[in-house]
Amino acid sequence: MVPAVALTMTLGMVQAMDQVMALVMALVMALTITLGMVPAMDQVMALEIVLVMALTITLGMVPAMDQMMALAMVLVMTLTITLGMVQAMDQVMALAMVPVVALTITLGMVQAMDQVMVLAMVPVIALAMDLVRARLRPIEALSTYKIMEFKI
Repeated sequence: MVPAVALTMTLGMVQAMDQVMALVMALVMALTITLGMVPAMDQVMALEIVLVMALTITLGMVPAMDQMMALAMVLVMTLTITLGMVQAMDQVMALAMVPVVALTITLGMVQAMDQVMVLAMVPVIALAMDLVRARLRPIEALSTYKIMEFKI
């Protein structure tokens, strides 16, 4: 994701950076407040909810060429915060998000970016719900995601 962000900035494709940066700052504050309010087992779902809301706002407020930059910034910040947690389930969730969002960014060069994003987030949210409900062990959660990833 870092090379993608660097490439986007180098090519000068970012036109609404003030709006994107404002969104990212709001995302960081929301994540900080959320992670301080909910128990450990609820942190995965909290991250997913904030991420989906942030992506929805981002896709509606920035031009088409800025969407890749915004998606990459949101992913990097969310992944960094998630990997910083000590719980193993959160780390598995973060690793599972990488290929899905990366694929979405790649497919996002075409039309209907918001629809593609919604479709790609479905298996991620489903996995988060499985982790919270069934208390799956990391290995089981990862294998569950692999099945979902194959279906995509």
